[in-house]
Amino acid sequence: MKQPHPLRIFQHLSLALLCAGRAMPASATPPLQDRFVLGSNQGYIVPSACCWMPVPESMRLLELKLNEACTAIGGPVGVFEQREGKLWLTGFETCGRKIALGEVYAGREEPALADWLSGTFTTRLGVPCRAFGGRPVLALEQKLTVDEGVVTEVTEKYLDHSACRNHAE
Repeated sequence: MKQPHPLRIFQHLSLALLCAGRAMPASATPPLQDRFVLGSNQGYIVPSACCWMPVPESMRLLELKLNEACTAIGGPVGVFEQREGKLWLTGFETCGRKIALGEVYAGREEPALADWLSGTFTTRLGVPCRAFGGRPVLALEQKLTVDEGVVTEVTEKYLDHSACRNHAE
């Protein structure tokens, strides 16, 4: 039986490696996360169940979600603020702009008490340093228990920043 020429084997291996490299997942723009504001601190908020904060339905919001292509998941996402012991929806954001609450919900008072929210939510606030790769490491994690928009319990945990480069607190 005739053996393949070494150059032919090299060509086949090179082609296989090239194809395997193209099949590897590429890095994509991270999905938008719902924003959270507490005083002068800013960060993110997620429900304990998963992923994105529920908001009242609106045809305009659906239209914005269908037409938004700034990340793989799209947008817009809600901007929530905790003040006076309550959670408020203050507007929306996409990759490039802020969207007023009135643009999504015509006639709704701004800010809107998030009285449709009940459950447990996790927030992450502050950006004291950046981890390897430049991703922000948020300083404070909170668990909020909410009943019809009213914050009934808050537990806080400060995160370890020993893995951060340019560590500063």
